[in-house]
Order: sequence, then structure tokens, then C-alpha cells
Amino acid sequence: MKKSSKKKMNKSGNMPCDICHDKRILEIHHIRGRKIPNYDHPSNCCYLCPNCHDDVHHGLIIVEDWVSSSKGKELIWHSVEETSFTGKDAKPYIIGQ
Repeated sequence: MKKSSKKKMNKSGNMPCDICHDKRILEIHHIRGRKIPNYDHPSNCCYLCPNCHDDVHHGLIIVEDWVSSSKGKELIWHSVEETSFTGKDAKPYIIGQ
């Protein structure tokens, strides 16, 4: 049986998309994919709105990794036209490839 997509209505409004900060509906994105050990570990997961999640899987947004900052844990990402900040670009499943 196929696992259902993990979506959640962000009823509390407290948790934003880790990219655009939209607070309506969030989906779990696995940064390094699901073929690694402990793929559901929080260090490999982020919450994205459906638009940002689609952009990641169409190769328009590149998620790099989580980093610690003075603001807490932050997701590092860039658009496909920009260069990597950390050199650790994740390679997710790209739709159509």
C-alpha cells in the first residue's frame, strides 16, 4: 500500500513554509530524498507550501540544508539561477526526469 502524502492544514497559523513563509497548507519535503537511512529524521525534512514543493520538484528551487544561525535553525535554499551557498545542493526527484 502506498503511503499517502503528508499534508497538514496549518490551523494554528504558527508554522510557515520554510521557503516563502505561507501559513496555509504545508507538505513534508525530504531534503535528501527517501532512499537514505532515517529519511524521516527532522534534519532531512522541511515543511513547504504546495507551490514551493512543486518548484523544488521541478528544479526551480534548490534546497541545500539546515544551518544554525542566531535566529535558530534556518533552511538554506536558492533559485536555480543562483549559486549554492553551502555547496551541499540536495538532488531531489525532479518531475519529468
